[in-house]
Amino acid sequence: FKQPMKKLIHPRIHKGFSLVELLVVIAIIAILAGASYPAIVSAIKTAKIKEGVKAANDIVFAIEQFEQKYDYLPYVTGTTPNGVVVYRTDNGDLLKVLMGMDVAINPNNIEFFAADAATNNVNGIVYNSDGVTPTSLVDPWGFHYQIAIDYTGENKIDLGTVTEFNVYMENAGSSTIVRSRPAIVASPGPDAIFDDKDDVKSW
Repeated sequence: FKQPMKKLIHPRIHKGFSLVELLVVIAIIAILAGASYPAIVSAIKTAKIKEGVKAANDIVFAIEQFEQKYDYLPYVTGTTPNGVVVYRTDNGDLLKVLMGMDVAINPNNIEFFAADAATNNVNGIVYNSDGVTPTSLVDPWGFHYQIAIDYTGENKIDLGTVTEFNVYMENAGSSTIVRSRPAIVASPGPDAIFDDKDDVKSW
């Protein structure tokens, strides 16, 4: 009588990583992360600049739509603007006009401009405690926009004659002229300086 053969069971040998192997893996990961980090930072900055440019162009478009509706350009209550006037979005007065919250200047209360609420005072509209009244508009870095509106009717803004925008003059010192739009908008961008380097511009 033959007994059935027993199957030999070989215990599995578990082998972990040695300390040297772990250090090599960590070193490779660190090298790859270091190589990709500048590209990631650059991509994030570029995306934020595009967000800011979109907001700047949205403001200009809102101003153009306002003029088309009322046959005059938006302005702030209590002023009689002429020439080229510069507004800053650290004040909500012009925003209220464009957002349909100033019946004296926007009598039909039309909302020409809208944007998301800012998060931690970054990238959007900052509201006062009532959650309704805008107090400012900030770019993706938390800086305010400057809006130049041409009340001459020429739709031509000579940046060399506008103090807040003369940093954008040509290198040779000649003026840069933005044509065909009644307004331009800019913010300083990530470096917080109006220096034409990574600035957010509507033109």
